[in-house]
Amino acid sequence: MTAGILIDRVGIYCKEVSACLRLGATLRDRLRLMWYSMTFHTANILRLKPKPAGKKFSIVLENMRPDIILRSFSGDIFIFQEVLGEVCYRLPRLRGTDGVIVDLGANIGMTALYFADQYQPSRIICVEPS
Repeated sequence: MTAGILIDRVGIYCKEVSACLRLGATLRDRLRLMWYSMTFHTANILRLKPKPAGKKFSIVLENMRPDIILRSFSGDIFIFQEVLGEVCYRLPRLRGTDGVIVDLGANIGMTALYFADQYQPSRIICVEPS
Protein backbone atom coordinates (compact mmCIF):
# COMPACT_ATOMS: atom_id res chain seq x y z
CA MET A 1 0.00 0.00 0.00
CA THR A 2 1.44 3.34 -1.04
CA ALA A 3 1.65 6.33 1.27
CA GLY A 4 -0.97 8.19 -0.77
CA ILE A 5 -3.50 5.36 -0.49
CA LEU A 6 -2.80 5.04 3.23
CA ILE A 7 -3.35 8.77 3.76
CA ASP A 8 -6.62 8.60 1.79
CA ARG A 9 -7.85 5.65 3.85
CA VAL A 10 -6.96 7.29 7.15
CA GLY A 11 -8.95 10.35 6.04
CA ILE A 12 -11.96 8.16 5.23
CA TYR A 13 -11.68 6.33 8.55
CA CYS A 14 -11.56 9.63 10.45
CA LYS A 15 -14.76 10.78 8.71
CA GLU A 16 -16.43 7.49 9.59
CA VAL A 17 -15.41 7.74 13.24
CA SER A 18 -16.82 11.27 13.29
CA ALA A 19 -20.12 9.99 11.83
CA CYS A 20 -20.29 7.24 14.47
CA LEU A 21 -19.77 9.81 17.23
CA ARG A 22 -22.46 12.06 15.73
CA LEU A 23 -25.05 9.36 15.03
CA GLY A 24 -24.78 7.01 18.03
CA ALA A 25 -27.56 7.67 20.56
CA THR A 26 -25.47 6.72 23.59
CA LEU A 27 -21.78 6.49 24.37
CA ARG A 28 -22.10 2.71 24.11
CA ASP A 29 -23.71 2.96 20.65
CA ARG A 30 -21.05 5.44 19.50
CA LEU A 31 -18.21 3.18 20.60
CA ARG A 32 -19.82 0.05 19.14
CA LEU A 33 -20.46 1.79 15.80
CA MET A 34 -16.81 2.88 15.68
CA TRP A 35 -15.65 -0.63 16.55
CA TYR A 36 -17.87 -2.21 13.89
CA SER A 37 -16.74 0.27 11.26
CA MET A 38 -13.06 -0.29 11.96
CA THR A 39 -13.32 -4.10 12.26
CA PHE A 40 -15.19 -4.10 8.93
CA HIS A 41 -12.28 -2.27 7.27
CA THR A 42 -9.67 -4.41 9.02
CA ALA A 43 -11.37 -7.59 7.81
CA ASN A 44 -11.45 -6.20 4.27
CA ILE A 45 -7.77 -5.20 4.34
CA LEU A 46 -6.78 -8.64 5.66
CA ARG A 47 -9.20 -10.33 3.24
CA LEU A 48 -10.97 -12.12 6.07
CA LYS A 49 -14.44 -13.52 5.51
CA PRO A 50 -16.03 -13.68 8.96
CA LYS A 51 -19.69 -14.61 9.23
CA PRO A 52 -21.95 -11.53 9.35
CA ALA A 53 -23.66 -11.03 12.71
CA GLY A 54 -26.50 -8.55 13.13
CA LYS A 55 -26.12 -6.06 15.96
CA LYS A 56 -28.65 -3.51 17.14
CA PHE A 57 -27.75 0.16 17.54
CA SER A 58 -29.72 3.20 18.60
CA ILE A 59 -28.98 6.24 16.49
CA VAL A 60 -30.03 9.87 16.48
CA LEU A 61 -31.22 11.52 13.29
CA GLU A 62 -32.58 15.02 12.86
CA ASN A 63 -36.22 14.13 13.56
CA MET A 64 -36.18 10.59 14.94
CA ARG A 65 -34.25 8.19 17.11
CA PRO A 66 -34.54 4.76 15.47
CA ASP A 67 -32.99 1.45 16.34
CA ILE A 68 -31.19 -0.19 13.43
CA ILE A 69 -29.58 -3.57 12.89
CA LEU A 70 -26.28 -3.75 11.03
CA ARG A 71 -24.52 -6.93 10.00
CA SER A 72 -20.92 -6.43 11.07
CA PHE A 73 -19.07 -7.99 8.14
CA SER A 74 -21.35 -7.15 5.26
CA GLY A 75 -22.02 -4.05 3.20
CA ASP A 76 -24.35 -2.72 5.91
CA ILE A 77 -21.56 -0.71 7.55
CA PHE A 78 -20.63 0.83 4.19
CA ILE A 79 -24.28 1.71 3.46
CA PHE A 80 -24.72 3.18 6.95
CA GLN A 81 -21.66 5.39 6.48
CA GLU A 82 -22.60 6.43 2.94
CA VAL A 83 -26.28 7.23 3.56
CA LEU A 84 -26.27 8.57 7.13
CA GLY A 85 -22.62 9.49 7.66
CA GLU A 86 -21.90 11.22 4.35
CA VAL A 87 -25.58 12.12 3.79
CA CYS A 88 -25.13 11.28 0.11
CA TYR A 89 -28.88 11.46 -0.62
CA ARG A 90 -29.41 14.99 0.65
CA LEU A 91 -31.87 16.63 -1.72
CA PRO A 92 -33.47 20.05 -1.84
CA ARG A 93 -36.80 20.11 -0.05
CA LEU A 94 -39.30 18.24 -2.18
CA ARG A 95 -42.27 20.29 -3.36
CA GLY A 96 -45.39 19.25 -5.21
CA THR A 97 -45.24 15.60 -4.22
CA ASP A 98 -48.17 13.64 -2.89
CA GLY A 99 -46.18 12.55 0.16
CA VAL A 100 -45.04 9.22 -1.31
CA ILE A 101 -41.40 8.23 -1.75
CA VAL A 102 -40.48 5.14 -3.75
CA ASP A 103 -37.09 3.57 -2.99
CA LEU A 104 -36.19 1.23 -5.84
CA GLY A 105 -33.25 -0.91 -4.77
CA ALA A 106 -33.90 -0.40 -1.06
CA ASN A 107 -31.24 -2.85 0.15
CA ILE A 108 -31.47 -2.68 3.98
CA GLY A 109 -33.73 0.39 4.02
CA MET A 110 -31.15 2.93 5.18
CA THR A 111 -32.08 5.44 2.47
CA ALA A 112 -35.79 5.01 3.24
CA LEU A 113 -34.97 5.71 6.90
CA TYR A 114 -33.08 8.85 5.92
CA PHE A 115 -35.94 10.06 3.68
CA ALA A 116 -38.49 9.31 6.43
CA ASP A 117 -36.46 11.45 8.81
CA GLN A 118 -35.89 14.33 6.41
CA TYR A 119 -39.17 14.55 4.49
CA GLN A 120 -41.79 12.84 6.72
CA PRO A 121 -43.68 11.37 3.75
CA SER A 122 -47.12 9.85 4.27
CA ARG A 123 -45.84 6.63 2.71
CA ILE A 124 -42.56 5.04 1.62
CA ILE A 125 -42.59 2.16 -0.81
CA CYS A 126 -39.40 0.09 -0.74
CA VAL A 127 -38.52 -2.42 -3.44
CA GLU A 128 -35.52 -4.72 -3.28
CA PRO A 129 -35.42 -7.40 -5.96
CA SER A 130 -34.03 -10.71 -4.80
